[in-house]
Amino acid sequence: MSSPISIIDCCKKCLTVFFNHFWFIFIINLLPFILFISAGFLIAQTKNYNAAEPVAIVIVLVSMIGTVFANLLLMHIFNEAFDQQPIEILHLMERSLKSFFRYWLAGMVYYMLVFIGSIFLIIPGIWAAITFSMASYAVVLKEYKIWDALSYSKKLIEGNFWKLLAFLAIFLMIAFVSNVLYQFLPGLALILFLCFSPLIVGFGTILFRTLEAEE
Repeated sequence: MSSPISIIDCCKKCLTVFFNHFWFIFIINLLPFILFISAGFLIAQTKNYNAAEPVAIVIVLVSMIGTVFANLLLMHIFNEAFDQQPIEILHLMERSLKSFFRYWLAGMVYYMLVFIGSIFLIIPGIWAAITFSMASYAVVLKEYKIWDALSYSKKLIEGNFWKLLAFLAIFLMIAFVSNVLYQFLPGLALILFLCFSPLIVGFGTILFRTLEAEE
């Protein structure tokens, strides 16, 4: 069981890294998003829908792959920053490519467990979402196998479950506010999304390293 950790301290560390590398992180998150928007724009503007649809599907798929890769790259950036190491982008891109499939597979297993838990009752789904939330980080940063990563995540979360539940509630509230803003101020909502999305990855990375250190 990990010692109780400070969510506020993790947030402060995450924000420090985010602002120290703001433009770099922002651009990494922006590129897949541009591809996704381009697919929608292509379909909306074309007069030949049947011809545009396959191209749009390819663009969306590339965008989804790019998003996964961007999240991996962000994870490595925050991890290196946690250790106060220089950010060597080519080296981190190489590491991201090597762990791409394992990260994607771990994410699929994680969301499947959350989905199965939510089918029975919402409470088991919430429990699974928090208890196994560190599994992907263990797969990427410690190169654990998926089932070992799930067990390790459960071990790390013990003693901090309720703090992370409170953080999850705040996250859902921010997501709701962003959705409301999108109805009235879409430009502002998109900017918030582009900043908020990497912060989630960054917070998870800082949290994982902090829990690991306190183990």
